[in-house]
Amino acid sequence: MMMRIRFFLALPAGLLMMLAIGGAIESISHQLLPPTPAMAEATHNWLEGKPNAQAEMATALAEQPLLSLAMMVFAWTVSAGVGAFGAGMIARRHELPLAIAVGILATIFVAVTLYILPHPLWMVIAGLTMPLACALTVGIALHRLAPRWAVPARIELSANRHKE
Repeated sequence: MMMRIRFFLALPAGLLMMLAIGGAIESISHQLLPPTPAMAEATHNWLEGKPNAQAEMATALAEQPLLSLAMMVFAWTVSAGVGAFGAGMIARRHELPLAIAVGILATIFVAVTLYILPHPLWMVIAGLTMPLACALTVGIALHRLAPRWAVPARIELSANRHKE
């Protein structure tokens, strides 16, 4: 019963971890590399719903420093990996399907972001491939390590009783 509860809580917990880590990395990125004045103005106009705000945002985004844009891709990728790791550790079983689910949801979140606001082509390619690849890598690693830590103690005890 407990394993079933852990499994059903693992995906939402992994998604929350993904969102928290992604937000934290992007927040740190904005502190280290503040947006250009054009980007700050375009963001303000976009949030107020002014006409042509999306075009202003696309233009301002193209003028952002490369490192600032790379930090966004880094945040997307790392957050997907952390979310997959968290989901796998909470569930203790079925790590790979949970990691794939977190990776797919992360990719959907990135795709929505890319749809709402046009990004450079390299960001589109990286944003649609790297989060899923990172989550999949974490899921495979957890799955391969699973026999060492995922077996509940009561199963090990019952197996030892039958050997005696």
